[in-house]
Amino acid sequence: KGATHGGNGAYYETIFDDEASQPISNGSAPYTGRFTPYDPTINKLSDFDGQSITGTWKLVIYNRGNSSASIDWQLMMDTNNDTPKSKKVYDHTYTGSTLTVPDNQQSTVFTADINVTDSGKLEDLDVKFNMDSGNSDYLGYAIISPYGTAVLLKGATHGGNGAYYETIFDD
Repeated sequence: KGATHGGNGAYYETIFDDEASQPISNGSAPYTGRFTPYDPTINKLSDFDGQSITGTWKLVIYNRGNSSASIDWQLMMDTNNDTPKSKKVYDHTYTGSTLTVPDNQQSTVFTADINVTDSGKLEDLDVKFNMDSGNSDYLGYAIISPYGTAVLLKGATHGGNGAYYETIFDD
């Protein structure tokens, strides 16, 4: 989702994919299916491709509103160890702890980490979110790799009442 657009509904099994044919702005709530984000030319998860997966990956959430949220998240990775093998879907899946954003914490940053001890060169990274409660429209999301590369997945916006269910940001 873009940094300046509000929403008005849930994201149900939504996939944000820079290669999708339909922009999210052409969809309507509840958003189901594959959509390009508002600006698919910047902040791509493919910016992580080629990096080692080893180390601490960080989810950063900025709360623009005063609403609470409970967010479960996963990193789903395909790797290449530079040895011939057939590619499998999601060679590795790592689940982070639930990140809780409490009420009345406007303009606050929250973080959660996943420490990856496996090795491999990243070929594909997808990030999945589920929300038990809260409103994604007031939250901005970014992922930071162990090597400091940061990708903004969605900027914080005003308005709406959207929540994520099985929502994937796709490389």
